[in-house]
Amino acid sequence: QFLTGTFPEPMAFSARAHRALAPRVGEFDLVHDKQCLGYGILKIEKLLPTIVTLHHPITRDRALEMEHAKTWFKRFSVGRWYSFVKMQGRVASRMPRVVVVSQNSIDDIHTDMGVAKERMRLVPVGVDPELFAPQPDIARTPGRLITTASADVALKGLSYLLEAMAKLRTERDVTLTIIGKPKPGKSMDLIESL
Repeated sequence: QFLTGTFPEPMAFSARAHRALAPRVGEFDLVHDKQCLGYGILKIEKLLPTIVTLHHPITRDRALEMEHAKTWFKRFSVGRWYSFVKMQGRVASRMPRVVVVSQNSIDDIHTDMGVAKERMRLVPVGVDPELFAPQPDIARTPGRLITTASADVALKGLSYLLEAMAKLRTERDVTLTIIGKPKPGKSMDLIESL
């Protein structure tokens, strides 16, 4: 897997984690795997209670990248890089406890990864509006929106937000603040052209 265009990190990390945790089993009550899903996680689960959090199946990222791949070589490269998703599906489908963030994710993970719906628990991502609310003494700036840019990939939808903001600017005064640095690519090109 050295210089082959694959992404070995999930398998490599999970194997290292298993080696590190095996001699220290008595020190931990629970292991939380956040979407690594390498084969080593199955070995860890035999030693310690293990819970997995899945935001969405990576199969969706792969499908989007394949859809946007313009050449056969790019499709080959994308398929090769995402070769770890089969392993993730095998591991996820054998885990007794899986936390997911939305009903849509439950459906996608069940369909794409074969995880039984009764083993998934929904813990929504979001903010409790009873606890976190706008402070009345701080004035809002009308038309100001804030987003983050952790990755410039189609799945994140930044390019759609940029296009929508450009349309809104023809009708009203709006400002978008992007927290983070978009990588060179479609979003940066859009920012410069809009």
